Amino acid sequence: MAIKFNRSQTFATGGTVTSAALHNLTDGTDIYPALITDQSNLATISTADKLLIADTDDTINAKSTTVQNLFDQAFSGGTYTALNLTGALTFGTATGNRTVSTSATITTGTIPNLTAGTTTSTAATITTGTIPTGTFGTTTSTAATITTGTIPTLTAGTTTSTAATITAGTIPTLTAGTTTSTAATITTGTIPTLVATTLITSGTGTAAAPAIVPTGDTNTGIFFPAADTAAIATQGTEAVRIDSSGNVGIGVSPSSRNNTRLQIVDGIGFPATQVASSDANTLDDYEEGTFSPTVIGTTTAGTAAYSVQNARYTKIGRQVFVEIWLNWNSGTGTGNLVISGLPFTSSGADTLPALSIGYYSNVALTVDRTPIAYVATSSVDVYFYTIEPSGGAVAPLAYDAAGTIAVGGAYSV
Repeated sequence: MAIKFNRSQTFATGGTVTSAALHNLTDGTDIYPALITDQSNLATISTADKLLIADTDDTINAKSTTVQNLFDQAFSGGTYTALNLTGALTFGTATGNRTVSTSATITTGTIPNLTAGTTTSTAATITTGTIPTGTFGTTTSTAATITTGTIPTLTAGTTTSTAATITAGTIPTLTAGTTTSTAATITTGTIPTLVATTLITSGTGTAAAPAIVPTGDTNTGIFFPAADTAAIATQGTEAVRIDSSGNVGIGVSPSSRNNTRLQIVDGIGFPATQVASSDANTLDDYEEGTFSPTVIGTTTAGTAAYSVQNARYTKIGRQVFVEIWLNWNSGTGTGNLVISGLPFTSSGADTLPALSIGYYSNVALTVDRTPIAYVATSSVDVYFYTIEPSGGAVAPLAYDAAGTIAVGGAYSV
């Protein structure tokens, strides 16, 4: 039978205590009721309170430690696989090698610094940390790294995600790999690949600071100068604008003018060498210039001296418009009169486009006959004929060594 040993234990006065009797007394002593259960209860425990500990390295002497030391060293040096905490759990910043949980369900609380394996959270506030795989209800995060998982509603400060699905929430700053968002508001950040099922919105921006810009070029991009209006800026200056009526202005703000949709400040430019199109509705060339035509004969071309040799052209698509004014003398050609040297070779369609003779002088004509002119097929030459007033037969106009003539019109190439 255990003996209760405390100060109330009595011995016979003048009695002799033998070694055997003392051994029997100490061997049978039960210190639990005397030293523990008989003591008064301590209602409040402080971290400085002390406990008596049996030291596994010293089997003879008991040791004392504080409550603070007990929990600090026990929790920092062990892994608890079945720890049941029924109240809210608040974490500080964990340092050292501490494993809290590899598959935890956190229903409420604040975790300033979290490194987790697979974590399920319905209403946690995570200020920083890494969550490789998470399934969340409503989560608030200021600086979390989420590598994969689903977050139905997220309010975050700075969040990094490589493959998260965010269905709703606000993310002021996001750096993401592949992110799917159905109703998130992302105010700043980098998203290499974004799949969104609802609107992606931005601010309106300005020409100097567009709302949508490429990385590293903040003064070039898209901005929205007015309601139902979009514009493109380059180098901080507006370059293109589409107004609410669908009018497009390049270098100019468009306006409703003569039912035109496209307005350009400096005109349309075409390449120096035409890139021909087979589409009948495509304008593929425009060119203006001057040229130097000559008077030749059909039998012998000859040469001539010119006091006036003026000519210019305008080419629009396949149509070439020419204006020619020549005054020549000392001509040596023979045969019929031809003006050669048109700027473009005529079409091979054999349509013989006619030119108008606006003026002629000192050119030998048969009495009462009128000169006419046309452009030969697949040629750069203008041929002259005369026709009787009654519309009879035509005859070529003979070469003249001197004369003045002005001719103009259009032909196809």
